[in-house]
Amino acid sequence: SNQYLLSQDLKISATDTFISSTGYTLAIADNVLITIEGNIRIDSPETVHFTSVNPGNVYFQGLRLNDGSSAYFNNFKIKF
Repeated sequence: SNQYLLSQDLKISATDTFISSTGYTLAIADNVLITIEGNIRIDSPETVHFTSVNPGNVYFQGLRLNDGSSAYFNNFKIKF
């Protein structure tokens, strides 16, 4: 699967939807936060991984679902 790097905070606004339908790995940098104000839908036949750029040594802040947001996760793993 493909690999991507997230090096800055990411916000999905209330009017937006983040959709993933294929497997990939998202390596997330130290202290980065993903905030969902809109919708996130991860529904892939292959696993989608959100992980630290260096698991066990570098920690991102996580995935925050704000009031009014919606989320659906299928074949999704998150690892710090």
